[in-house]
Amino acid sequence: MGLKILHLSDLHLGEEDQIFKNADEFAAQVAKVTEENAPDVILVSGDVFNAKQFSEDDYFGLIVKAKQYFDALLNKINQKSDHEIRKEDILFVPGNHEVYIPNAEVGKDVFSRYGEFLDAFYERNKAEVLCWGTLLVFPAI
Repeated sequence: MGLKILHLSDLHLGEEDQIFKNADEFAAQVAKVTEENAPDVILVSGDVFNAKQFSEDDYFGLIVKAKQYFDALLNKINQKSDHEIRKEDILFVPGNHEVYIPNAEVGKDVFSRYGEFLDAFYERNKAEVLCWGTLLVFPAI
């Protein structure tokens, strides 16, 4: 029958006018779209976060918020699906809003905070995430 992919992009969590105000609303609306055609995998391509808020000192609150959004989404889709989607079935690809450049130092690990989000979501230790992160190829900024 083929692979069914749910593609999400540009959530911009942390913005005042973001599309979804909370994790439950997000999960309910997305799950409603997938009721009759549950996805096999979920692709989240870029801009989960809002760059300005992600670069501030309290960025960890956004990481917790994003984890809540995607945990709620998995729970809601799995309640209505005949097959389970696991965390490993979600692929995140960072976008330009996930880049964090402290003091404009381009040589630093510009995706370090995004790595912290992946660490929290996949419940991995930092060593695994950093190793995983080195396998990704990103265009020059």
